[in-house]
Amino acid sequence: MADWQRQHTVAGVDDLVLLPTLSVKAISDNLKDRLAKEQIYTYVGNVLISVNPFTRIRDMYSVPKIKYYKNHARSSTNPHIFALAANTLGNMISEEENQCVIISGESGAGKTEASKQIMAYIAEVSPKSEDMDRAKKVMLDSNPVLEAFGNAKTVRNDNSSRFGKFMEIYFDIRGGPSGGHIRNFLLEKSRVTYQGRGDRNFHIFYQLCVGADDALRRKLRLKDPSQHKITSQGGELTRPGVSDADEFRETIEAMDALGIDPGERDAVFRMVAAILHLGDCTFKQNGDHFVVDTRESLDNAADLLEVDSDLLERAITWKTLEISGDVTHVQLDHQQCKEVRDALCKSIYAKIFDWVVEEINKAFDTKETTLMIGILDIYGFEIFEKNGFEQFCINYVNEKLQQIFIELTLKVEQEEYERERIRWETIKYFNNKIVCDLIEGKMNPVGLFALMDDVCAKMHKEEASVADIKMLEAFDQVHGQHHHYRRMNTGFQIRHYAGDVLYSSYGFTQRNKDLLPKDLMKVVTQTDCKVLRKFYKNEADFLEDDQSGSPKAGKRQTTAGGKIRGQAADLVATLKKCTPHYIRCIKPNDTRTPLGFVDDRVAGQVTYLGLLENVRVRRAGFSYRQHFDKFLKRFKFINPATFPRPFRGVDKTACQTILTQCTTLDAASWQLGETKVFIRQPSHLFHLEDLREAAFGKIAGKIQKGWKVFKGGKEMLLFKQNLTQKIQQAGKKRRPASVFRVWKADYLDYHDKVKNGKVQDILSYVPPCSWQAVDAGNGTCYYYDSATGATQWHRPPEMDILEIEPKVLYAEKILRIANHSTAQQAYEYMVITDKDIYLVEDVNELITPPSLEPPSKKNPDPPPMYPPYWITHTVCKKKLPLQYIRQMSMSLQADNILVLHFYDFPDQPMQPPPPPRVDPHKALKEAEKSAKKTKKPAPKKPIKKKKGAAEEPPPPEPAPPVFHWDPPVGRVDPLPCEPVEDIILLSQYKTEIVGVLTQQYRKYMQAELPLVFSDTIDYNVKSQPPIARQVICYENWQMLDTGVYVQSENQLVAHCPSGMEYSRVQMMEAEREKRRAAAREKFQKEQEEARKKEEELEVKREEERKRMVAERKRLKEEEERRNAAEEEERERKRQERKDRAAAIVASKADKPVEEQPAWMKKGK
Repeated sequence: MADWQRQHTVAGVDDLVLLPTLSVKAISDNLKDRLAKEQIYTYVGNVLISVNPFTRIRDMYSVPKIKYYKNHARSSTNPHIFALAANTLGNMISEEENQCVIISGESGAGKTEASKQIMAYIAEVSPKSEDMDRAKKVMLDSNPVLEAFGNAKTVRNDNSSRFGKFMEIYFDIRGGPSGGHIRNFLLEKSRVTYQGRGDRNFHIFYQLCVGADDALRRKLRLKDPSQHKITSQGGELTRPGVSDADEFRETIEAMDALGIDPGERDAVFRMVAAILHLGDCTFKQNGDHFVVDTRESLDNAADLLEVDSDLLERAITWKTLEISGDVTHVQLDHQQCKEVRDALCKSIYAKIFDWVVEEINKAFDTKETTLMIGILDIYGFEIFEKNGFEQFCINYVNEKLQQIFIELTLKVEQEEYERERIRWETIKYFNNKIVCDLIEGKMNPVGLFALMDDVCAKMHKEEASVADIKMLEAFDQVHGQHHHYRRMNTGFQIRHYAGDVLYSSYGFTQRNKDLLPKDLMKVVTQTDCKVLRKFYKNEADFLEDDQSGSPKAGKRQTTAGGKIRGQAADLVATLKKCTPHYIRCIKPNDTRTPLGFVDDRVAGQVTYLGLLENVRVRRAGFSYRQHFDKFLKRFKFINPATFPRPFRGVDKTACQTILTQCTTLDAASWQLGETKVFIRQPSHLFHLEDLREAAFGKIAGKIQKGWKVFKGGKEMLLFKQNLTQKIQQAGKKRRPASVFRVWKADYLDYHDKVKNGKVQDILSYVPPCSWQAVDAGNGTCYYYDSATGATQWHRPPEMDILEIEPKVLYAEKILRIANHSTAQQAYEYMVITDKDIYLVEDVNELITPPSLEPPSKKNPDPPPMYPPYWITHTVCKKKLPLQYIRQMSMSLQADNILVLHFYDFPDQPMQPPPPPRVDPHKALKEAEKSAKKTKKPAPKKPIKKKKGAAEEPPPPEPAPPVFHWDPPVGRVDPLPCEPVEDIILLSQYKTEIVGVLTQQYRKYMQAELPLVFSDTIDYNVKSQPPIARQVICYENWQMLDTGVYVQSENQLVAHCPSGMEYSRVQMMEAEREKRRAAAREKFQKEQEEARKKEEELEVKREEERKRMVAERKRLKEEEERRNAAEEEERERKRQERKDRAAAIVASKADKPVEEQPAWMKKGK
């Protein structure tokens, strides 16, 4: 996974479940932050959110990206559609279960692009075979045909899919595509006859008008799209950057590639042209009835449909009614004529689109397979200013999908809790089943669709407006008291899961009928066009049964609502047999601005897509869950028991150790299952991530130090060889402690313990510059030192000193001879940087607080206000420039002594002594004396006051002096308080110091630093007058460590312990090499055992997974058998009821009919 800090702060969280606060605004802001960083994908648990960037993002869908997501698990990658596709395909193959991807969102949100990328991923990673190549080819060839007949330009999208599509891709046992099948539903038929401003009709109309050759255009009597009504009423004739002529050629090529019969294709083009001519038909009044005014358009349409022109006109302008066996012909008004004409256009186009889908399915030539991935591309929830029957159907299907989403999500959640044996509470959520029952209920009470169908059946002779009113009355009568239904002035309101939607009842019953009048059905079914006759075969059978008096004629034709319910039921049944995956597409702006984001626009979609409800359901249980090994791999750094050494135990125990020792997490915030860690709140996970980030900072310092040790060790090995030769040649003895000592370079743990302390303040101190530039005229300047009054023309180097932190090469706590007259030693921090050597000392001072009362005769020694305490001052004793080192000196004994010699160094700024502390009681007395000496001003002469005037207040008295004491605190003295001079160091790591100084001197000065060996070492210290001093080293076998003492006024003597023979050293090195070889062999064995254990664990996991898959299959088969048995029982009972009803009808028919009395006949 990408670095958490980047995800959490730079581009929001990549899973909305982990949001600290939950609201529509929080979700919208997170999506906005991610889009700004070109991160268009975000998770809600297993749901993928895709924000349309309206621009091509580099390397977003490349082949290397596909391979990356193929080879990495979803938990270790950023959100991406390829991660979802890889998870879907992998689950299908490994678990041998059908999968489905449900893509929803409004027009222009990127639904079609998402489905294309999923198919592109499948095509790229699938094994190569003949069936796969054929299936891939059909998938690619079907896109131009489906887009031509099913897509249109809208104000929001130039290539908007105006239908719902469920594409099933079938796979063989190896995971290769072997076929497919497409189901279509919710085609926007109303677009055929009406488009809003800025919209176009379906692409095929424009492609045919512009792209057909001259012969075909003459044959179809086509004009320019601007001259046909149904292609020009929206005011948009073209699409930016797209040629309809080129698109038409691609459509023809794709239809040929799919193997569509050229004769049927030409027949379909004739029907498309007929729709164009029908749309041009207008009506005028001729006497007491209406006729077609544009006769030429009618004749063209009739000729292309191969029907009689007069019969077609009669069917459009008249209606035939049968009342009690009597046939009556009723004239239609102008509005009714247009509605019948439009109904014919929409009906024919719907049949054409069904034919297109059927031909594509034939091209797949799917063989019998067992595995399937379904891709559902459907409109998202819609709320417009005016919502009609189409929005009602779309929102109903989205309600059904939301219902299955909630059910399957909760089912998966609870199954996982039970499988992991996690204690969990019942998840509270809004169950939208009550809304689905309100719309689709079959009984007790019946739903809105059933009531609508009943009104359409009973009121088929009435005007559409009257039927709409009756429909509302039926709704009120049955559902008037329903909490999710409300009657409004112009329609009704339903409280959906995504919000309240007001539906206008105008045209509901007319659109729900979805029937052609019998007159039009007779005309269309009697056509000479075989393809059109095949399209209307069911309608022809219905008319035949109606004319013959068959019992089938009494059966109602399916309404649009009935079709939607049937398609939704079949779709839900299919989806319930699959493992679902979800993609919610969001359109961030309406102007197609690249990476543009409109907050209100996105907030509405967040609500309509149900993202807030999705997050609530996901967070109702445990917001984070992860396998033990992956959790341990990510968070092992925060506990010393699991890092750096591997935990000696199972992964579950290691995870428990991490969470238990994290004291800020209480026991109720997490649980351990059988294979996973469960964490309840996002804040708990964020806390673990913070601890991980803090641990990384420490680990980085250790890595840097380790690299420095490794690099310095390699260099020291070479230097050690040279130094050993020098030591052997000089005859210097070896100390036992230095034989196997490892090169560390940081014996002070400077990066871990000191870097953020006071020593660092001394190293990074930059003295203020007293030089300043002064304008000398003529464009020149000179430089003036305000401290000394000196002037010069060249720029002083002090003005170019930058605040650059020095690079620390070595750090150690050493002993230094601080007083050469008494051999007094002082512990100091020695820090070698790339330019200087710093000697820093911590000076302790005892602070005795003053008493609250001053000393007096009665109490000459009053107690302090509180007990004395110590403070520590960090003082820079010396700052020694590397460039002034003259040589280094070592003795021939096995001692710790190293002498550094320096050239004469000019005086450097020294630290001034701290000011003496003032006794607070003396300060108080002096303040009182000064106050008494201050003369009071002479009183002013009194001024006569007027009667009633307010008295002036007296002037305020000056505040008396008070007792005040500031407790002193430790200070940092960055300037050195001692001069540059020769120094004597005592350190067991003197060899490392010599190595560091030699290497850095060579790099800095491009010269070698002399190293001298002698038991008598001369050195100089700064004094007046200068004094030459010596330190003499002797071997003393009674000494365990080096001791330095005063021998004379200018001479020190060092008593050194005995050293080791070099033969003994060589023998110890040989023994060490044997131990190293044994350790390497042991380590290799441990690694091999760990690898075998990991393989065994992986085998157990695979066996457990197969067992779980088999168990799920068994439970699913049992459920299917149980459902089949229940359905068979219900069918048996229905048949029994039908048989009883038929027997009752037959018994009544056998009885003789009694003659009616005369008075009854007369009454009739």
